[in-house]
Amino acid sequence: MKKGSLADQLSAMLAYRNRADIDAPVETARTNWTIVPANDNANPEEIANTHVERRLAIRPTISKILRESAEVDCRPVPVADVSKAKGEHDLELYPVARDVEYGFATDDNGKRHRVVVRIGRLRFSDGTQTEKGFAKGLDGKLVIKDLEMPVGAMLRTEEQQERMLGGNGVSKAYIEQSNLYFAQMLGAIEPRYVKGTGRRYGRSYSAEEARTMLAEAYANTPVLPPVKRYRKGLPCGSQRVAESFLGMQKGKQGESGSVAWQDVSAHIANREVWEATIAMLSDADTKVLDGALTARSLADLGDGGHRRTRERQGRRKLQAANDNLAEALRMAA
Repeated sequence: MKKGSLADQLSAMLAYRNRADIDAPVETARTNWTIVPANDNANPEEIANTHVERRLAIRPTISKILRESAEVDCRPVPVADVSKAKGEHDLELYPVARDVEYGFATDDNGKRHRVVVRIGRLRFSDGTQTEKGFAKGLDGKLVIKDLEMPVGAMLRTEEQQERMLGGNGVSKAYIEQSNLYFAQMLGAIEPRYVKGTGRRYGRSYSAEEARTMLAEAYANTPVLPPVKRYRKGLPCGSQRVAESFLGMQKGKQGESGSVAWQDVSAHIANREVWEATIAMLSDADTKVLDGALTARSLADLGDGGHRRTRERQGRRKLQAANDNLAEALRMAA
């Protein structure tokens, strides 16, 4: 509306336009923040190290590198250094026998040198290999391109995300206490971590085929074994049981778990207030309010006649409906 005085008088109408949908479910806000203001009096020093990060695992791992290195024989050789006298050079191990393979690399002066290109299943560059990687382009943005691997660089290395981490200082004792808390709260046995095995590939059966196979198994078993019932258990695929409860996880970039209870409560209360408010309005008031949401001008709310006459009629009807809505909101709140 162009006239500020009339717009200021129709605050109830604006609330009606922005009201919560009565029939809509509670939607999960795509954010880590709650819509209810918090009384945040936390000590900054206590929350200084609470943040979200991800553990990145480097492949191959150090243990794998050590296992592959154990399959070769090495001898110490001096490291070239013109600043040191003979016998003062540092020594490094150089693979000489067993599961090792050599190649040749050419330096900037055109001389060829023998270099190690394989130790066990570990591969190394002789200066001619390339791998995909990120580099800054002409515009300064990161682009994927083929990067030349220097002589001796390990090939086929990669990063893999293991899991989300919480804040700093999560010790093994803390994880054990957290797991015991969930076990006691849910009346379950103490959880234990079971490392995953390789995925088994095979044919998938439909529900009907599974029922048929189960019926045949029952028919071929005259005496069924006794049923042994175990206590309730907790997920064992993670070292921290808390990671299995989405409501306790804080994601990255606006990802969230369950909706905060304050948001659910506020949403339900708003729906109940608007449901009671609309029930107290007359059909005429509801028709005017709904019509005002799509009307192009006050004249569209009028009954008939000249344009100015319809504008006066629409103004009176809208102001009356707005006053009735404000009174109904006061009674329902």
